[in-house]
Amino acid sequence: ALLGLLNVGYVVSEFEIDTPGLLFEQRAGSSWIYKNEYAYPRAWVQSVDGKISSDAGLVWTPNQIQVRASGPGRLVLSEIDYPGWRVEVDGQPDQILSHQGLLRSVLIEDGEHQIVFSLRPKSLTFGLAGFALGVFWLFLAWRFRRSRGDHRDII
Repeated sequence: ALLGLLNVGYVVSEFEIDTPGLLFEQRAGSSWIYKNEYAYPRAWVQSVDGKISSDAGLVWTPNQIQVRASGPGRLVLSEIDYPGWRVEVDGQPDQILSHQGLLRSVLIEDGEHQIVFSLRPKSLTFGLAGFALGVFWLFLAWRFRRSRGDHRDII
């Protein structure tokens, strides 16, 4: 069931598995292939009463996930709630919530919504700022040596 939350639809094993929710599909050489009947879609809306509905209109790229979803409810992605992600609902910043302590989600109100999750980690911002500062200091050192008449390479 936990693998299903991560959109894992199939499990391949080198031995036979007898677990509820894993249905034997076929053998491929020495491997056993099972279908996970608890697999969720890549994105779904969970209403207040617990009903699940999946939505079409999903665009998934490495740094951005766009979903068109209808509320009310909680839009859940089968993605680990990792720091650095931001969310906008209909172009307005919103708060990312953790679903079951594992997945990214956001609350949406009644009606059709365009939700965009974007990865913008602070570490990238700090890294770019450090790089720019280093280039700036290198440029200053080059200008200082040049103004003193010292034309030797500084590197």
